[in-house]
Parts: sequence; C-alpha cells; structure tokens
Amino acid sequence: MALATPVSATAEPAIGTFTLMVVYVSLAIGSSFTTLARAVLAAIAGYKTATMLFNQMHLSFIRAPMSFFDSTPSGRILNRASTDQSTVDMSISNLAWGFTYDLVQLLGIIAVMSQAAWQVFIVLIPVMAACIWYQRYYSASARELARLTGICQAPVIQHFSETISGSTTISCFEQESRFNETNMQLIDKFSQPKLYSASAMEWLSFRLDLLSSTIFAFCLAFLVSFPSSIADPREYFNFNSYTLTNHSHS
Repeated sequence: MALATPVSATAEPAIGTFTLMVVYVSLAIGSSFTTLARAVLAAIAGYKTATMLFNQMHLSFIRAPMSFFDSTPSGRILNRASTDQSTVDMSISNLAWGFTYDLVQLLGIIAVMSQAAWQVFIVLIPVMAACIWYQRYYSASARELARLTGICQAPVIQHFSETISGSTTISCFEQESRFNETNMQLIDKFSQPKLYSASAMEWLSFRLDLLSSTIFAFCLAFLVSFPSSIADPREYFNFNSYTLTNHSHS
C-alpha cells in the first residue's frame, strides 16, 4: 500500500479508491464466512468425537467384569470419566482446529513468499531452526513439571478422600483445624509445579517473541537502507513480464 500510494496530491494513484474498497470489502466478507464455517465445523467435530467417546466408554463400563469394580471404586471411575468427557467437549476441538489453522496459515505464507520473494527463506530457515531448538529445550523441563504436578496431586486427593470418610471421627476429637491446615499445605505444594509450568511457558513465549522481533527489526532496517527500486515488488513482476515477453518473441 505504501509503494502504491502517489508521491504527491496531483499524481494519479496506481490503484483506484473503488478498487481498494471492493478488494477489502470482499476480503472482509469472505473472512467472515470462513470464520463462521470454521466454527461450525469445529463444533460438529467436537460433538461427534465426544459422542463416540461416551458411547465407547458406556459400552466398556457395562461389559466390564465384576472383578474390575471390586479392585477399583466405581465412583472414582465415573469421576475420571466425567472429567475426560468434559475435556473432550470443551478443549480438544478448539486445540485441533487451532493447530490446523496455524499449520495452514504457515504453509500458505511459505507458498506465497516462495513465489514472490524466495530470498526470505535465507532468514526463515535459521529462525525456524532456532525456534525448534528452543522448543526442544523447553519440552524437557515441561515433561518434568508435568510429572511433578501429577505426583503432588495424588496426596491432595488421598488426604481429601480420607478426611471425608473420617469426618465424624475428626469432629469428635476436635481436629478440624489440623486437617484443614494439612490440606492447605498439600494444596500449596500442588500449586508450585503449576506456577513453574506457567513460568516455563512464558519463558518460551518471551524468547520466541524476542527472537522474531529482533530478526524482523534487523531485516526491516536492512531493506530500508536499500534503494526503493530493489525492495519494490512491482520491479520483480515487471522483470518477469519482460523476460516472458522476450522468450515468447524469440
């Protein structure tokens, strides 16, 4: 848009106002319908997946032998199944479509830039390598933090279930404050890995944003220092048109 803008008020613009308005209105309408279609497809896919999981879980639960219920409390099974079902209903479809959207956007950008300016891959490949290295460095810490979260969650659940089952005995001996204090300490220990996991995620995001912003600022200053004829994409297309014309005449 900056290259197509006339240099003075008397000069004729390369692209008319009506053309720009039609193009941007068309893009806005097309983007709205595409977003609506994506939301509808995500809701349908999430509904189908959750229904399939519930039917399979219900069938497995009915056909399970009695020894399975003797070794595992049925209430804990239903609680875990309800939690997993809620996760599938609310999160899996959004995560899957978010990943698909980012992947399609990345492939589209690479395809367009490879046709318009392939020189961008000189910068893109090192940046992608650095991002992958950062993510691998973060994944090792994230796995350990996930293990610590699961380990710290088990005492909270066990202590809470034992407290509920022995609530009458605790009330008879007036030990409510001691059990409440122990429960709060276990919850605090369970919250520490959550805090560290969030800090690790913010660390990764900050490093990647800083890396991308630094590379972008360097490339922008590098391009601005060149003459406008080198950075003008119209020169590239004019050169290609001139080359194709000469080849057709020859």
